[in-house]
Amino acid sequence: MMKAYIERSHDPSKIEYLRPIFQEHLSETYGIMVYQEDVMKFVHHFAGLDLNESDVLRRMMTGKKMASDNFKKLRARFYENCKRKDYSDDLTNVVWRQIESFSGYSFCKAHSASFAVESYQSMYLKAHFPLEFMVAVINNLGGFYSTEVHILEARML
Repeated sequence: MMKAYIERSHDPSKIEYLRPIFQEHLSETYGIMVYQEDVMKFVHHFAGLDLNESDVLRRMMTGKKMASDNFKKLRARFYENCKRKDYSDDLTNVVWRQIESFSGYSFCKAHSASFAVESYQSMYLKAHFPLEFMVAVINNLGGFYSTEVHILEARML
């Protein structure tokens, strides 16, 4: 779904909503479930799972609980509700595959926004105050890279 998201963000003519409900609830993300909240909202409105079930489904998909009996029951309920709403099996399968493909890469919208702000601020500080930025990184034990790597970069700056 990442490729589809990028294509749709660059060329809105490629946005294709399978049903009006996709546009209604996923227009902000070009018809693709990106955030955990999107999955919750969508399974609630599309398949009629209640909000508690939607939240349980979201939590199970972000962990290693997809093989559990409770998850299988929620999946069965999703399919039953879709059948009751007269959705075709093809449409239901497409939506479920999108939900499953999302599971390993999901994150909450608030975390996404806060990480984006922090990334922007960090890059601003690195670009405008490189020495001070590198000293702060080294003082915080360097993160992913060893201290030597940061010292070399500080020297280059």
